[in-house]
Amino acid sequence: MYASTRLLTSDLVEATIGELKGTLGDQESFDYVVVGGGTGGNTIAYRLAEAGFSVAVIERGLSYEVGEPIVGAAPLGDIIGVGSNPLDSIPTVDFGLATEPQAGADGRKIHYTQGKCLGGSSALNFLIYHRPDKGSLKIWADAVGDESYEFDALLPYFKKSITFTPPNNNARPANATPVYYESDFTSNQENAPVQVSYANWSPSWSSWAAKGFEALGIKLTGAFNQGTLSGYHYSQLTTKPKDQVRSTSADFLYHAKDKGTKVN
Repeated sequence: MYASTRLLTSDLVEATIGELKGTLGDQESFDYVVVGGGTGGNTIAYRLAEAGFSVAVIERGLSYEVGEPIVGAAPLGDIIGVGSNPLDSIPTVDFGLATEPQAGADGRKIHYTQGKCLGGSSALNFLIYHRPDKGSLKIWADAVGDESYEFDALLPYFKKSITFTPPNNNARPANATPVYYESDFTSNQENAPVQVSYANWSPSWSSWAAKGFEALGIKLTGAFNQGTLSGYHYSQLTTKPKDQVRSTSADFLYHAKDKGTKVN
């Protein structure tokens, strides 16, 4: 089965999965048009294309690799352009939104980072990966009267979207060994688009933070991806284990490109 997926960005460059080409003014039809190449849009577009539909993805911004070169892909770049000051924004990849003046922040407007790029806010966030809490999803499901929003119903889709790589403990400090359950990540799908792993480094203060948590009665846990967000652990990150660069929802489209538009 073959599927066609195209990306149209604000600079009017159309990208076909598998190639890039400029096609201004072409008249084409698609089964679906997805507005927004962010975390939700790219996922939906990929699944529709995987099912055999032709899909157009319309994204206002650039790819984050172009709009925020070098630092966009580097994990340390996650601190750039995301501060509370509305001036701390990178307009090529961020909508530059700000809140109303906040009484609890001395009347300041607070910068609310939202990705304006292929990959959306997953291209600007702190890369931390874990799944929602079971209780919060239960409240959501009850509010809309739909059990498919509950954690256990969503878990197969969480697993389906990522490829997990265990940590390289030879590269990490000996006192920063992560605790996790590999069964939380396994699925029947190999080479899923979004990469999840652990960094090959850990800041020195993290081991002291762990001691502080323990002193407060907060226990080490490996269950954050089981819908239980009680305790502390070394976070999984949306990074590619081979080169430790950022992985985003844009990888759904890049993954399709690597597959040459052929969908199994």
